[in-house]
Amino acid sequence: MPPEGYRLVSQVLDPALIASLGECAFGHGQRDILRREPKIAALVQLPIVQDLVTSALSPTAQPISGIWFDKAPGANWWVPWHRDEHIPTMPFVAEGWGPWRDKDGVPHVVCPEPWRSRRVALRFHLDDADDTQGALEVAPGSHLTTAMEPAGPTSMIEVRAGDVLVMHPLLLHRSRPAQTPRHRRVIHLEWCDLPLPGEGHWVES
Repeated sequence: MPPEGYRLVSQVLDPALIASLGECAFGHGQRDILRREPKIAALVQLPIVQDLVTSALSPTAQPISGIWFDKAPGANWWVPWHRDEHIPTMPFVAEGWGPWRDKDGVPHVVCPEPWRSRRVALRFHLDDADDTQGALEVAPGSHLTTAMEPAGPTSMIEVRAGDVLVMHPLLLHRSRPAQTPRHRRVIHLEWCDLPLPGEGHWVES
């Protein structure tokens, strides 16, 4: 992972695959999509995707989470600065794990180190997005800090359909409402290269 905590990879998905993935009927948002949609489960098996995960994390990384976003008319929300700290796992007891919470029927937990840092997220973009369309804004290098607000300049990640943003889940990021809402479909998948302690197991693996 670059010291900035992210990198944009252009045109990973071809138009045919974008069209196929775009047929997934998840509305404005849906969790647990690795279990719900075979097309998305197959996405993680693509050699180019596996190469991106290996180069950003390690060859032992496994997919642990999938979320669908579509910032469209009727669901043009504001997302403030935050880090992705909760991961979906079946409940278990281990030192340092918690608190637990339910997100749309899926159990999630805040994990301790080293699991907290041994993750990577890939955001697959099915539509163009710029600063007028609710594109993601990030604070470079913030995954290496504990601050909850950017301490320096931020970057707007303008993307084209087919691009993939590789990012550390602890990178501070946000997105503003779109000025002229249209579809902004994103498949957000996360990997971890450490097994859970004890009898814990991932919800979506």
